[in-house]
Amino acid sequence: MGNDRLPKKIVFIASLATALVASPPGGGAMSAAIPGQQPSVIWIGLDGADPDLLEQWVREGFLPTFSRLMKEGSYGRTDVNIGTTFSPNVWTSIFTGQRPEKHGILFPPGLKDIPSSQRKTKAIWNILSEHDRRVASVGHLVTWPAEPVRGTILSRFYLKAGVPRSIYPDNLYQELLAHWRSQQGAIQKMQDLMDPYRPSSPSQTEFPDDPRGNYLREKQKDLNNLTVSERDAYALATGLYLLENRPFDFFTVYFVGCDYLGHRFARYMPPVDDYVPTEDATRYAHALRDYYIMMDRFIERLLSHAGENTTVVICSDHGTTKKEPLTPDDVRAGKPAGNHVDVGIVLFKGPAIKNGYPIPRSSILDLTPTVLYLLGLPVAGDMDGRVLTDMIRPAYFEDHPVRRVDSFGPPTHIPLDFPLEKVVNPKELDELRSLGYLK
Repeated sequence: MGNDRLPKKIVFIASLATALVASPPGGGAMSAAIPGQQPSVIWIGLDGADPDLLEQWVREGFLPTFSRLMKEGSYGRTDVNIGTTFSPNVWTSIFTGQRPEKHGILFPPGLKDIPSSQRKTKAIWNILSEHDRRVASVGHLVTWPAEPVRGTILSRFYLKAGVPRSIYPDNLYQELLAHWRSQQGAIQKMQDLMDPYRPSSPSQTEFPDDPRGNYLREKQKDLNNLTVSERDAYALATGLYLLENRPFDFFTVYFVGCDYLGHRFARYMPPVDDYVPTEDATRYAHALRDYYIMMDRFIERLLSHAGENTTVVICSDHGTTKKEPLTPDDVRAGKPAGNHVDVGIVLFKGPAIKNGYPIPRSSILDLTPTVLYLLGLPVAGDMDGRVLTDMIRPAYFEDHPVRRVDSFGPPTHIPLDFPLEKVVNPKELDELRSLGYLK
């Protein structure tokens, strides 16, 4: 995960039952919202969160936070209708309200990363900053180099040493580093639902080229990707710290683990392919479900900082699910068991939002226009999305008609001469290959 800024960590092992009974959501002590400092919007991005799986586990009682939010707010599915499910393209469309041909992030899978300077239009944090709103963004894609804003941008690479402009403002780094070092035990405990699935012996690196060896090689990749829980735990710890210590009007954080485990651990979900040994199918059957449970707890922790006037937004950029059996040749070639689907989730909860309302099928392009509207800002005519007015309470909508401007104009990017090859390390490239993003 590129966290070489950080000291070596201690692993805490706890069973699911113990975590459910003894720990508050997400592990560790609950923190309270600071009066007068609650954001107007808390927007949580769950990469790859799949609507079919999410809705199934809500029905089965595993995701109480989502269940409550669906009852108290409005929930639906989004169409990823931009011609691709490649995450940098999609998240940029989500946060600009524009299709890739407008915002400029057109690159196909295969690139190591995409600098924010490639984006041709303003993201929501640029727009809000220019309208005197205080913003914070933690860990999102296509945010490096971090742009100057009225607030804080922690780019995708905020945990990496030696990467310039990974954080804005720069002087925040030492403060965060001290916090991370003081929170090692809490950060590990946040991930304890994944501990039963972690390997107890060193990683194997050599495998015979036969069906059994090919499976064992892919299983090792599955287990290697469990380290994504650490990345998400740092995002939670960092987000909580910012919310506890700084006032923001708009706060957003990105979690990637539903995507990673959706690609790798779908192989252990029924119907299980014949090449997976029965003991592994049993042991790892609920790994992906437990990751969603962990995200449910993370969300509950973050929402301890929501006030009665806060609007909560949760979305994904696509679903990730098992679509078809893998052949022996697929396994030998390292094809992931889970694939992207062009439908995601969206949930809104807030004082202007209807309770228990099923949002009619919407587009990922509708989210930024809707959030701008809820923050009292106009919607730009060059945005391809619309305000989701169906879920707005009639009295609120009557008093707050949608206002429009032609455009918010292009962003101002500050050049940075730092090659991407120095940003993404070989371990991360192997990780991306194991997910099917690189060949």
